[in-house]
Amino acid sequence: MTRAELLQQSTADLKNAGWDDARELAEQLMMVALEVERYRLYLHADMPIGGKKRERFDKMFSRSLKGEPLQYIIGQVEFHGMELEIQPGVLIPRPETEQLVDHVINISGDGIHRAMDVGCGSGAITFALFEQQIAHEVVAVDISRAAIRTTISNASRLGFMLADHTKADDNGNLPENTILLQRTSLDPNTRKQHHDNLWLTLGDAFSEKYLPPVQPFPLIVSNPPYVSSEEWKELPVHVRDHEPKEALESGTDGLDAHRHLARCLPNWLSPGGAFVGEIGAKQGKGAIKIHSEWAKRTKLFQDYARLDRFLIAYK
Repeated sequence: MTRAELLQQSTADLKNAGWDDARELAEQLMMVALEVERYRLYLHADMPIGGKKRERFDKMFSRSLKGEPLQYIIGQVEFHGMELEIQPGVLIPRPETEQLVDHVINISGDGIHRAMDVGCGSGAITFALFEQQIAHEVVAVDISRAAIRTTISNASRLGFMLADHTKADDNGNLPENTILLQRTSLDPNTRKQHHDNLWLTLGDAFSEKYLPPVQPFPLIVSNPPYVSSEEWKELPVHVRDHEPKEALESGTDGLDAHRHLARCLPNWLSPGGAFVGEIGAKQGKGAIKIHSEWAKRTKLFQDYARLDRFLIAYK
């Protein structure tokens, strides 16, 4: 079977399986299997596919037919110019969250020494804070061991090393709740070296019992769960059946996580500090009401689809 024939057949099969972007997904799978760029799929469309490359494609294609997201299949995701590892059980970063980082950049001025990422997942926001020179010390917390393991792996990719002798065992379990990872970086503007500190905590940041290892923070960022119970039932199969529910669903109206944050943020933020959080498209008024109880000033921002998606609140 040629590339063109396989692409046509796999597109039809994926479409029948419920994928709206079947053609793009089929192309991505073939690009990974053949290790080529998209234009080469069509430049050599009549070339047959066989051997190990066909076997690799068939294995990935079989997982796609079952609804598994492409990012889990290939084990990586691009986020704000970074190639990050992503594994099943960890929320896949979305383009909207890249836009959240853009808002953080806009309000950070010359940079903020210390920040916190609540519900860090793969570490996407955390590492964007470092790579964009927004902060040189970040506390990243998540309740999921899979998320913590993935963040550790991504930290290693980006040059961070354990600062002490604490190490995870063969199953990825941490002997302590918090570890410190460090790296030395070169500031592209001043050409001076500086140290980046990443405090990585396994814990429930939405619990009032949680205490960050260092505080207060001029900046706290979060993409918390914000899908309502009813919305959860309507999510696409590749999301509902494969991504972690605890990272998505948050009560009847989807705002339970924000209610927990609103109780903790006044204690964690320094005077004048900012919270930047992601919300659902229909949650603007509700989120403003929740955070106005503690914040001096709040503001909503829309995503590229012109839907309410981000909230900034100042202590």
